[in-house]
Amino acid sequence: LQVYPPRAYSGGMVSSLIIGDKSGMIRVVLWDEKSGMVNELKKGDAIRIRNAYSRPNLDNEPEIHIGKYGEISVNQGLKVPPLKEIENSLVKKKNIIDLENRDRYVKIKGAIVDIDENRRLIYMTCPACGKRVQNLGMGWFCEFCNEDVDPVPNLLLSFTIEDETGSIRVVSFKESAEKILDMDVEEVMNLIGETQDESMPVTRARERLINQEISLIGRVRYSDFSDQLEFIVDDVV
Repeated sequence: LQVYPPRAYSGGMVSSLIIGDKSGMIRVVLWDEKSGMVNELKKGDAIRIRNAYSRPNLDNEPEIHIGKYGEISVNQGLKVPPLKEIENSLVKKKNIIDLENRDRYVKIKGAIVDIDENRRLIYMTCPACGKRVQNLGMGWFCEFCNEDVDPVPNLLLSFTIEDETGSIRVVSFKESAEKILDMDVEEVMNLIGETQDESMPVTRARERLINQEISLIGRVRYSDFSDQLEFIVDDVV
């Protein structure tokens, strides 16, 4: 369902996956020399895991861990339902007031009541790992890949939606932000260049978007910055 690239920790490298079937989903953690296996996987692959072990995470939820003797492989012959069918079976409809930290595959519906025009729409990412990159003045650098890169522009749109039970801040990236704005990243960059106003794409879209009802599928996380829950969009439906 999701593939997260390797990252460094104090003792080595770690990566993770979210896998699932119609009965539910679980996180898979790959340690050290096994962490690079995720580079051979993509969302939607049917996989087989051997010699793994289970242990609870900090929230006392079970996880599958793949260490020195564990194996994971793509299995083309494995009969599993299509990815979209599995995702649809996992989606839960919730009112905003009922959202909880770390909810996944949640569907909410509400009206857009505010759009953050102060947050930059365009952010630059590494073409290899997809992480944000730093502008060092003479070029762009990816801390994760530890190398200079030719960055890829992407969109980030932040807004607030409200239903009859409450409201929540929503963050949408890349394709979901393009879908909501009804502009792709190239059109947004061209408009900003023509007007020399970074908020112009949102200003033009505001009249259409404010009070518009929207249905979203995504996940919930706690923001240390705002000290409240926020909804991260996976899909606009």
